[in-house]
Amino acid sequence: MFFDLIYGDIEGYAAIVTRDQQGELTDTRWFHWPQEKTRMERYVERRNDEDIYNSVNLFSGQDRNKLDAGAKSRVVYADADTCTPDKFRIPPTIAVETSQGRWHCYWVLDSEVRAEAAARESQRVYLAHKKDGCDAGWAISKLLRVPDTTNLKRGKPEPVTASYYPDNIYSLSTFQNVYTDVTPVDAVSGSSDLPVPIAPADFYILETRVESAGLGSLYYETPAEGQRWFELMYRLELDLFREGFTPEEVYWVMDSAACNKYKRDNRDPLDLWKDVQKAHNAFVEDETVAVPKVEGQETVIQTDFLTLEERAWIKENPSFVQEYLAWATSKTDAEPEYHKSLAYMLLANVFGGRAQLAWSHGSMPLNLWITIAGDTTLTRKSTAANLFKTMLHKYETVAAIKLPIDVGADVTAEGVTTKLGELERDGMPAVMFVDEIHGWIGGTKTKNHMAGTLERLTDIYGGSVPVVVRATAGKGNPNRNSTSLSLVGIGIRATLGEVLTKEDFASGFLARMLWVIGDKPAYHENMGELPFVAQEQLTELKASFDPERDSLVRKLHTASRKVGDYDKERVILFDSAARARMNKWSKEITKQAYFSSDSELLLPTFDRMVNSVAKVAACLALYNGRDKVAVDDVLHALAQAELWFRDTSRMLEQISSSDYEKKLDELELFISTGSGGRRSDAVIRRKFARYRASEYDDLINSLRKQGRVRYDPQDRKYLEAM
Repeated sequence: MFFDLIYGDIEGYAAIVTRDQQGELTDTRWFHWPQEKTRMERYVERRNDEDIYNSVNLFSGQDRNKLDAGAKSRVVYADADTCTPDKFRIPPTIAVETSQGRWHCYWVLDSEVRAEAAARESQRVYLAHKKDGCDAGWAISKLLRVPDTTNLKRGKPEPVTASYYPDNIYSLSTFQNVYTDVTPVDAVSGSSDLPVPIAPADFYILETRVESAGLGSLYYETPAEGQRWFELMYRLELDLFREGFTPEEVYWVMDSAACNKYKRDNRDPLDLWKDVQKAHNAFVEDETVAVPKVEGQETVIQTDFLTLEERAWIKENPSFVQEYLAWATSKTDAEPEYHKSLAYMLLANVFGGRAQLAWSHGSMPLNLWITIAGDTTLTRKSTAANLFKTMLHKYETVAAIKLPIDVGADVTAEGVTTKLGELERDGMPAVMFVDEIHGWIGGTKTKNHMAGTLERLTDIYGGSVPVVVRATAGKGNPNRNSTSLSLVGIGIRATLGEVLTKEDFASGFLARMLWVIGDKPAYHENMGELPFVAQEQLTELKASFDPERDSLVRKLHTASRKVGDYDKERVILFDSAARARMNKWSKEITKQAYFSSDSELLLPTFDRMVNSVAKVAACLALYNGRDKVAVDDVLHALAQAELWFRDTSRMLEQISSSDYEKKLDELELFISTGSGGRRSDAVIRRKFARYRASEYDDLINSLRKQGRVRYDPQDRKYLEAM
């Protein structure tokens, strides 16, 4: 009855919270109401001998965030404490006696309302009755005790009981009419008018202050998948206020911040201004307000590689990549980041084989390995890849390439070696495509005919095709060819996270991979529109008429002819200024990786990514007709590196999270299959001796906080599954 009354028929996420070993309310289990109603009730019943609390409101996600605009409510509530139910001007629907003489009260509403609106009336009730003993507490994130559980707070167990008056149903206006003498404190104070527009020079100063305060990552980086945009916004707003920014200054910073959810969703700028004022009020009221923890923040690398002056220069001096992007975005609404990476892939396949990058430990081919990943088809992964193929194939025709650069998708150890071992292909670039790369990587681990494929590709990455002799005619490769082999993978991010492990990520194959993650695009009115062809378009389509594409192809052909034919011996160097700028950046990123919590993964991965960034700088130099890489080329390459390094960190977080969940599942299964669904801590530790003591403790604590296991209340040496 209790949950049915307070939540009714609204939909959202409810939190059930218990105390940890230190007595803090941190052990949280989320349930989707009403779909998981039965599971939630059973969960509470099984733990009724503990301190159990529930979220008064339902949330839009699994986070008790007081800034959750999607939070919903069916109740006005009061942490009544010593204010007895009869003292309230409006009789409650539920009166919960949490211990002798102490109360929580609920007034059930006749309809669903925004949690913020219910909280306002809850505040009104508190202000009217605080002299009667009512405690403060009206935040939408409020937790109150669940009836029919146990109060252990004062050492002596006391039952939590409830009295129900289900006929007492009210509207919000009831509280406004009865408590007319009480005015709640507005959540948002201050001006309702937007701040005065800021001059570009003043905004430049603001950005400089943001960077100087060490907030560049929060400001410039788009939130990773799984991170809550409001949480990141709130964190940045509070940090800005701590650094002395005024509300007006914070507004203009947040207006341009990558985590601005309001701009992403095309919301009214006034909503952002209200949000800033809310954060300012919270800061003024309590300067020690806790900063929300951002999941995975320990492994996020600072990816603001360029100065403001360098960014301004890049905008004024676009490269071939920007031209390709303009063409590709006119054809499809695919994720722009896909196009940028594929533009560099195109350069790598035009200039690969024509020169190599001179490196102290040996020259490197100008090849790239890129996986473009997304969570939905709306990111248009395959569409972007097909556009790239279209331009590459057109270039092959115009340049009269004797063998196609695109060597297909036979990505097996034997298929790759045989194809690249063709006599006429010696010294040529090549590119392979792997659709559904998550399935292909899985196949290399389980299918006999794909055994050794990753190792073979890793060997070829450096530029040499091994000699392989086969007894079966046509199956061998007698030629020791050189190559510049590029690879384009297409996959689903979530599935990649499930298939890959941290060990895979740091392996020879995947350590060479560049990651590009396409986020779900913001909804727009043309989304879902079908690509019908009009009558007048038929002639152009049949003739493959595309003047913008053909113009870019001619530029590529002209640039490649200036460089010259394929040449194994030709190398390209960095001039002194370019070397200095690359070294400065490489040292900075290496230092970050070295001191990160995932250094054993990031160091080898970033080491190879630095090589890839040097390669794209070299490709830009060749396209621009230079025989040495200049600072200009490096700056464009670093702009792209920001995206690759950001998405690599995001991919690592995805894989790390998946690994962690697998460990949790394994632990929970072992405990649940013990006698009576429990096992002793000593037995579990022996079974999972491969984990360090600290890692084991962290995993067990996570299971407990998620409500999946608990210590036996009678014998705390035993863990039992819930």
